[in-house]
Amino acid sequence: MLAACITGATPIKSDYMANSPLHSDSPDTARAGHIFRVVFTEPPIKNDPRREFYFHSLAAIYDIFTPEQVGCKVTRLWNLGTANGDPYVGRKCSIYREPIWRKRQKRP
Repeated sequence: MLAACITGATPIKSDYMANSPLHSDSPDTARAGHIFRVVFTEPPIKNDPRREFYFHSLAAIYDIFTPEQVGCKVTRLWNLGTANGDPYVGRKCSIYREPIWRKRQKRP
């Protein structure tokens, strides 16, 4: 389902955090996986100004939005390689795969 929503967020490049020297070899952080950031050109929900949504999987996008709202079906995203990190940029929305970082646990 919907993990988080942010309005007015500044878009970042997909590889920004992956290439950041802060995270590449830091012993305090580790990559925990990824999320999919969906940015609509217009707010997709009536009376809701949010345009940016975050999901754990491509299929979860379609639990909230219809293929007509997104502009394509989930099979198209899989065929384009969006699950592997290639961004999807369409007329209605853009979908990017973003890394998630976590703090490493410090054990005595």
